[in-house]
Amino acid sequence: MSKHDTHREILSLDAGLAGGLQAAASDGAGAAFLPDALPAEACAWIVSELASARFSRLQKHEGRARQEGEIFVIRNSLRDYPAIRRLRRELVDAAHEAGDEIAGLASWEPNEVSAQRYPAGSLGITPHLDLRRYRYLVVIATVEGAADFTLCKNRQGDLVTTWRAETGSLILLRGPGLGGVEDGRPLHAVAGPVRGQRISLGFRMDTSAPARSGNTADSLGDAPARGPSGSPAKGPSPKRIA
Repeated sequence: MSKHDTHREILSLDAGLAGGLQAAASDGAGAAFLPDALPAEACAWIVSELASARFSRLQKHEGRARQEGEIFVIRNSLRDYPAIRRLRRELVDAAHEAGDEIAGLASWEPNEVSAQRYPAGSLGITPHLDLRRYRYLVVIATVEGAADFTLCKNRQGDLVTTWRAETGSLILLRGPGLGGVEDGRPLHAVAGPVRGQRISLGFRMDTSAPARSGNTADSLGDAPARGPSGSPAKGPSPKRIA
């Protein structure tokens, strides 16, 4: 896959997104796991786009959760990240196609993309909930490495199930409003990798963000907003753990 081939699909044709979305909306756990949803070439392309990104350390404690890793957030534009932009577009298209059957998905337009990087032996993030302001759906794509991702019964980490989040996998998490459920967010934890590093991308719709004129997808594709110094306005997000 050429780095300039922006018309090439990122998601695998057999990714099973429709079934995964249905499972995340209806299953009691509020989550679904899709292995091999992204081809290796697409993952490598995304990783190369993040090579020069300025990651910041996660705070050691956020709410009741402990965490160890790094984060880089893009809110204003994906112009400089064509593979990530394409993946976002394909996820949104799939969500909107399922919108007639699953309440909330027709309105899902992720306006925040967070890359998180975990080195070998790091803690990861202990059991937590994504914040309520991330409506309808959270999609986590692993683009490098592997680590255990656990759905938990409680804050002590008693497990519902554990998935091996390997390169190319997608995890779909229910947000408030998905499928008509007021708040069905799943409690979950992610371990650090045993070897190498793990890089994930999180796609979220932050309903606390100021409304933009025009279509949200367009605002993520236009020129980046600039900070006071003239540099792109990117950086650590307000923490999403509850």
